[in-house]
Amino acid sequence: MVLASQSGRAVSGRRYMASRRKKKSKLPTFIALAIIGGGVWYFMSGDSDNTPDEDLANANIENKKIIDQTPAALPIRSKVITKKIENIKPVETIDTGSPVPDISKTITRRNDSDASAPVNGFADKTRFVSNPRKNTQQPTTPATVPLEDNLRTFIQQDNAELAKGFSLLTQDKLVEGRALLSKLLTTDESLSEHQQSIIRTRLAKVNDILIFSKEVRPNDPLVGIHVTSREALFYSTIAKKHDITHELMFAINKVSPRKLSYNKKLKYVKGPFIAEVVKSAFRMDLFLEDDRGNPIYIRSFDIGLGADDSTPEGAFVIQNKVPNPGWTNPRTREKFDRDDPKNPIGEFWLALKGTDDFTKNVKSYGIHGTNEPDSVGKQQSMGCIRMLAKDVKLVYHLLIPTKSTVIISGE
Repeated sequence: MVLASQSGRAVSGRRYMASRRKKKSKLPTFIALAIIGGGVWYFMSGDSDNTPDEDLANANIENKKIIDQTPAALPIRSKVITKKIENIKPVETIDTGSPVPDISKTITRRNDSDASAPVNGFADKTRFVSNPRKNTQQPTTPATVPLEDNLRTFIQQDNAELAKGFSLLTQDKLVEGRALLSKLLTTDESLSEHQQSIIRTRLAKVNDILIFSKEVRPNDPLVGIHVTSREALFYSTIAKKHDITHELMFAINKVSPRKLSYNKKLKYVKGPFIAEVVKSAFRMDLFLEDDRGNPIYIRSFDIGLGADDSTPEGAFVIQNKVPNPGWTNPRTREKFDRDDPKNPIGEFWLALKGTDDFTKNVKSYGIHGTNEPDSVGKQQSMGCIRMLAKDVKLVYHLLIPTKSTVIISGE
């Protein structure tokens, strides 16, 4: 095909060839010249199927195909960019009837039938939209904690600070409300048992959003966003840096370790978690500390204790953790192998090491599961802290050896 820019050369070249033919021609008559001129014209017109205008039009068509293929229309070649686009999803409403994510599913060896049981009757299934311009993740529609009518009446009681704390939650100021209610829970001795119970129940639901989901609220001192890099790409590396477990990282972010890539935004919790055991209430409370060292309540669990008040009191640290442990009864010397459904220790063992003058010589005590769930809430163990299977699985993947402290008190 001859382009417009080339048509002039083609015409001049053919005229030159025609002039040479004229010089070489020996025909003396006008008819011969006419015949030669007609042949030249025929030759020139038959060299191209298109006129110069048509050639220009065709050239413009080809150029238009290139121009129309703008960057938006070009195929995305980067798999990382493709994943980021695909991961942008709309926010869904909170489903208060679904289970909290099971963070120990990958290593459980025996019965997992209780893995889907809800923790404190609440779970979060909210999905959030990540902002590619900032290292934060925000929901397009804030997830709120519903307020029952009886709680509205409860708010109107005389305690102004308590009313303010619950009002903050109803205004979707979850971080501020959690901080105030945690302060009251740990310092206000005037609160009744009923008031304390409602605070714990309400804050557990709040933390299903703030701690155990992908959401990151502005100014939340307990969580942050990590952007993966060559130096810190894997869950284990990131978790170790922040004194949490890689299982918790995986449960929160819901991204397979095999699919992690550079510049991936991952939520993390600022550990370590701290446990407080209240023997009189057969309860274990979990806390995190904010950037000022203030304890922030996370959630509670029912526990069983040692017969005849044999569970020691004082300060401990998690010494080590063992999944699916074997066990020998120190009194009868009866042995129970790993995977034995009759093993009284259950699926998980967290050894305790004393750290104060009262507990430094205390040995062989720990936190574990049980094959006698009815013993939770009673004094029936040899001194250890018993937990239900679903609860000890969660605690096992929250507490960190040598980092997480456990305080056991009578009241």
